[in-house]
Amino acid sequence: MALTLGQRLFAHGGIYVASRLANRGIALFLLVPVYTRFLGADGYGAIRVLNYLGLFFFFFFSQGLIVAWYRLRFDQQTEDELKIFESTLIWYLSFSCVAGLLIVSVCGDWIATTMTSGIPYFPLGFLTVVGACFNVFANLYERKLQADQKPVAFGIFSGLRTILNLILVVLFVATLRLDVLGKVSADTLSALILAILAIAYMRPRGLGGFSRAKLTLSLSYGLPLLPHSLAVTFNEMVGTLFVNNQLGVEEAGIYSLGLQLATLSLVLALALNQAYSPIFLRTVKDSEMAKEEGDEKRSATLLAQVSRSGLLLITFVGCLAMSIAAFGREVIMLLATPEFGESWIVVAPISGSVLTFTLYAVFNQVVYYVPARAKWIGVMTVLGAISNFGLCFLLIPHIRFLGPAIALLTSNAILAFGTFLLSRDCLPIRYPFSTWGLNLLLIYGALLAFWTIDWFGEVGSVRFLMKLMILSSFVPASCVLSGLAPRHLFRFLSEVRTRFFR
Repeated sequence: MALTLGQRLFAHGGIYVASRLANRGIALFLLVPVYTRFLGADGYGAIRVLNYLGLFFFFFFSQGLIVAWYRLRFDQQTEDELKIFESTLIWYLSFSCVAGLLIVSVCGDWIATTMTSGIPYFPLGFLTVVGACFNVFANLYERKLQADQKPVAFGIFSGLRTILNLILVVLFVATLRLDVLGKVSADTLSALILAILAIAYMRPRGLGGFSRAKLTLSLSYGLPLLPHSLAVTFNEMVGTLFVNNQLGVEEAGIYSLGLQLATLSLVLALALNQAYSPIFLRTVKDSEMAKEEGDEKRSATLLAQVSRSGLLLITFVGCLAMSIAAFGREVIMLLATPEFGESWIVVAPISGSVLTFTLYAVFNQVVYYVPARAKWIGVMTVLGAISNFGLCFLLIPHIRFLGPAIALLTSNAILAFGTFLLSRDCLPIRYPFSTWGLNLLLIYGALLAFWTIDWFGEVGSVRFLMKLMILSSFVPASCVLSGLAPRHLFRFLSEVRTRFFR
């Protein structure tokens, strides 16, 4: 029997969700105790600021070519063409990363003053930027595995990245006691090893196979997407940078721990969206073909599945966000030292911002289907980033690190609403907005309830039981509203078991 779009989302997304959540969980529950014990709040704040610096320059060095690498490989007609395409991008990125590293290093003092206040560029910032160069090639290989539909290999490579980084961090930070330098060195060394492995597996040809035409086409596709990628990254990192600049690196560490815990649900959102994207494209294409053939009923049915799958994606992320917000305070108490005791304050609002970002991701698929509209996504992203910047500037002096959490929620809401407006007449998809609205109201209401109970609840056992009662009521209610059934979970677990143990 043919699977519906929602069932395919569960089945195809299972392996990506499992691998990403497992890797993020290892990093959170094993490394955070190491960081909080050996580095303290100021050291943890420093590594989070440097992580965002590395992420920013990763997108800067990749020049949008990772997206082009994934999309344009499907346009290559033969294996030989594909190999020339891959080799061209690998060689170009190798030379451009070296040139970019030299240019960025000349501006090191400016970076240390404006972006990483209190953290020197040499050696910490420099090693972080070097690691960003190496990460470009590891990500190329991951996208190649995704395009070749090899989720098990993707999971193994992603797991290798996490385990290698875990071993090196424990060695450099906990054993050799190299503090922040140890963490940054571990990241850079693991990125170097993975880059070497990735290039070895991809096996690019020599410079004789370099194609200027393919490079020009790739840059014309990737560079226009770069402002969007940088704006999204800036929108995520601006809160941490503002807290670091205005309140100090210790406060940045306290804020960052809550941010890292809350964005665990973002891993689920990105993994499901990764699975949803090709399924969405194929389903809409099938709907258009059915309409051209005069089968209006089948066309409408396929578009209805697209609508429902968007609701399912929101529900999956919302349920995880509620679970994290419900017990975020207790998890932080278990993982971290007492100096991180206020980190829970930002967990619920940031969980809400992740849910809002998921809304954006659903409508973003529709907008990108119409190339003439896609360019406006960048405008909406920039508007969201500007609002985030302005709200951080206004709120942080008054409500400390709760300010950037509220700013991120607001900017993502602007991004989601603007993308929804852009998507309205792109495709004839009818969304059941009454069901969507009720489900969102339910989830956001639960997040607010958890935050309020944590704020006013002093007795730990009573606070825990109250949140458990709310969670056990609201999660099933959200699932019922979206039409989720236990069989979907069983299908998800069955797919994970089949992929790993067949």
